[in-house]
Amino acid sequence: MSKLPAFKSAEELAEFVDTHDLTPYWENTVPADPAMFRVVRGKQTAMRVPLSRSAADKLRALAAVKGVPAPDLVRQWVNRHIKEESAAR
Repeated sequence: MSKLPAFKSAEELAEFVDTHDLTPYWENTVPADPAMFRVVRGKQTAMRVPLSRSAADKLRALAAVKGVPAPDLVRQWVNRHIKEESAAR
């Protein structure tokens, strides 16, 4: 049973997976979160928004209650706010 090396980026991991037999590593794998593999359509840009730990925890809790991933909830809020601000002008 081999341990996967540490990767600095998703690109490094992808390169490793594309060029190596993963059989020796299989016992060390865990099921992936399906949310990691959502298909994004259209042109989007990712933005990093620093939040306090408390705010991030509350955001995750609200998202869980609504049954959506936290990033989706934030995107909904931002899009709604932009629409409201644009309509008010």
